[in-house]
Amino acid sequence: MRAVTAASRGRNLALLIASTLTIMAGAAIAPAMPDIVAAFDDDPWAVWFVPQMLTITGLAIALSSPLIGYVLDRRSKKRVLAVSLLICGLSGCIGYFWSDSWQVLIASRLLLGAAVAGVMVSCTALLSSYYSGAARNRMMGLQAAFGGYGGVVFLALGGVLADIHWTWPFLLFCLAFPLLPVVLLTVTEPSSREALPTPLKQAPAGNAEKRGLVILCYVLGLGEMLLLYAILLHFPFQARAIGEASATEIGLATGAMMLVTATVAANYSVLKRELSHAVFHALGFFVLACGLLVLAWAESLLWASMALLLSGLGFGLVRPNTMVWLLSVAQAEQRGRVIGGITACFFIGQFLAAPLTLPLFHRYGFGAGSAWLGCALLLSGGALLIGRLVVRQRARSAEVGV
Repeated sequence: MRAVTAASRGRNLALLIASTLTIMAGAAIAPAMPDIVAAFDDDPWAVWFVPQMLTITGLAIALSSPLIGYVLDRRSKKRVLAVSLLICGLSGCIGYFWSDSWQVLIASRLLLGAAVAGVMVSCTALLSSYYSGAARNRMMGLQAAFGGYGGVVFLALGGVLADIHWTWPFLLFCLAFPLLPVVLLTVTEPSSREALPTPLKQAPAGNAEKRGLVILCYVLGLGEMLLLYAILLHFPFQARAIGEASATEIGLATGAMMLVTATVAANYSVLKRELSHAVFHALGFFVLACGLLVLAWAESLLWASMALLLSGLGFGLVRPNTMVWLLSVAQAEQRGRVIGGITACFFIGQFLAAPLTLPLFHRYGFGAGSAWLGCALLLSGGALLIGRLVVRQRARSAEVGV
């Protein structure tokens, strides 16, 4: 482990706070979504497009993350982060100043997505370049925790501001402006030994087994974000259907879920201990499934909020595990591309949350839709355990053969 100095602590704190902007991209305006939809309900096109404001940002992130990762392996990570923060602040607050056109809101969310991709990929690449081994695992856990704690703050503030007017939560993106000079003063470029480029045609992981693990982590990351944003998208409407919940109450309930996620993620290195990545991820899936099944049968805001807390526990288990699992097989000189790939998958999942779950929930209702998702998670967790057993059996057979 590298020595921790006052300068490195300031640098790490700046990067961890900047990482929260990824969660802010969706969480800040989530409590205001019913009011945003109502503001444009007289336009038939807006009825379809406006509900996707939470997830359309993911489309821009998914498209731009691989390119940003490629650039990071060859150019200054600090410079990419600084430019991304500036664009993030400018595009994020447009919704407050230009709120009479849903087309402008959608366009600004797409631009915000490209900026958030730059922030996410560069912050993760920088943090993973500064540390290795157990220290990197702790840093990835802290990054996930900061994202969760940021979600708590942004969801709660978003709910309070949305009760004033639905445009006010967009002002939260101004956080990027004071972060910019802090990043310029504290962040240092990693050593050149960790940033040497390799041919793009070279596989990100080096061999067939590692490539398979990279692909698995990509799929797991996509599924996690799809589930998270499905909850953020549909819960406000369910909460108002089962009780007259205010935007503040919705924000506090979803914020509490993020608080549990952050607290669990912050203790990732302690909780995981000797468990394999596959077994630990399966455990997280089973907990998440229980949360969704409780949510499916919730008939009061209290029970729905309890289900969110249980879901937050599951998210806290799987979120840092996905990134640590991926970085364990990623080569240093290709880290930007690998992180760009997982970031793209995170936000493909975010983008797909609306088009994949809206038909399901519209046809079967929130309860049945949540139950279907919970059953899918149970099956996925079982598949991970079976896969782990198969790998162990093959390893034992190979040892016997030798």
